[in-house]
Amino acid sequence: MKRFLSRITNYLFSKVFVEPKFIYLSLDAENFKHSLNKTDTNSKVFVANSDHKESIEEDLFPHFDNQQDYFKQFLNFDREDILCYLCKKNHKLVHYFLVFKNARTSPLLKTRFKKKLDSYDQTAYLGNAFTISSERGGWIVLKVLSRIVQDLSDLHGISKFIVLVHPDTPGALKFYQRLGFKIIN
Repeated sequence: MKRFLSRITNYLFSKVFVEPKFIYLSLDAENFKHSLNKTDTNSKVFVANSDHKESIEEDLFPHFDNQQDYFKQFLNFDREDILCYLCKKNHKLVHYFLVFKNARTSPLLKTRFKKKLDSYDQTAYLGNAFTISSERGGWIVLKVLSRIVQDLSDLHGISKFIVLVHPDTPGALKFYQRLGFKIIN
């Protein structure tokens, strides 16, 4: 009976407390494939600073779910290794993208991928991204990613980017692959 209970406990633990199986993708900056409509003047992408904290709380926080609530802790402008890219459209924030300039000190340390991080020099982790529902499908993520790759490559010498995609979001996987991201085995 004791062995039976132990097996049930182990089974339940593995189903409840195991990290989700993400798909890890990598991009070499020079392989970034994108095409943007340069005439889009309705939206502006920029790096957030502490002056934007109130706008983030007013415009974006009301749209957050549990996953975004977790990432609120990283919207801390005291850390130089984390950047928050914002997109403003019609005077309202509609998107944010967290970027960890050093993948080795990012939340990737809490994943199964941590064992592989030593081989990733000059690599940034593209963390959580969020677009309010009314603006999804408008290529905002592509515009923000273009700016991220350009800034981090030019200003910080970053040559590689890592992103995680949940298997329940096949559209996201295809999107990143079209941009040149490759699945990491």
